[in-house]
Amino acid sequence: MNLFFNILASSIKNNAQQVVVNPLSNKDVVMVFDGDSLTLGTYNSDNDIPQYYPKEVSNYYDGIVATKEFYSYGVNAQTTQQMISDANSQIYPLAITGKLNILLAWEDTNSIDLGRTAQENFDDFITYFQGAKTAGFQHCFLITGYYPRTPYVERFTLAKRDEQHSFFELVKNTDINTVPWDYHIDLRDAPNIGGVREQSQNGYFTDYFHLNIIGYDEVAMQVINKINQILT
Repeated sequence: MNLFFNILASSIKNNAQQVVVNPLSNKDVVMVFDGDSLTLGTYNSDNDIPQYYPKEVSNYYDGIVATKEFYSYGVNAQTTQQMISDANSQIYPLAITGKLNILLAWEDTNSIDLGRTAQENFDDFITYFQGAKTAGFQHCFLITGYYPRTPYVERFTLAKRDEQHSFFELVKNTDINTVPWDYHIDLRDAPNIGGVREQSQNGYFTDYFHLNIIGYDEVAMQVINKINQILT
């Protein structure tokens, strides 16, 4: 865990312990992450720590939960459809009866880059999370990303960026009670990596899309904050 994240995580953990018992205290937890290169953590550092932000989230709960099983399946260029294809063999069997099963999934770039519409990607996540619910995941989180930064790669055209925006808005504006995921984390609300469209790259990005280590730390903190907020 790098120094920046260690300080932030320690501060949140200490404050949480002073005010209220952590929502996962003494729980037996299964924590599963699925997604593309952002879940993998591509370009997070010179040495590229695999599954970086999921590991930071998992590490935060060390010493809080009674037991924990942690899995992360971030894969470069993975699409939502590929996540569905792998789920029956890779993701769904990880849910364990009698434990608190948490699944977090994120993919809104590769699928759209290859031609899926906002509605199709939305429907794919309905399929994905319906399977997760049937398998026994009680807490399902859909993460949607931030806007890519200029300069873009040539293939990620304005039309594709518009489609990605439509997907973000579709998830945001949908009644959460009508979909199989339980919680939505919108990274457009995250400090330093979120915000409006057409921003230039800043010190949290390594290219138009991928983050560096402090950028992935922002993702990890958003996830930790949401888990702590909704599981109280």
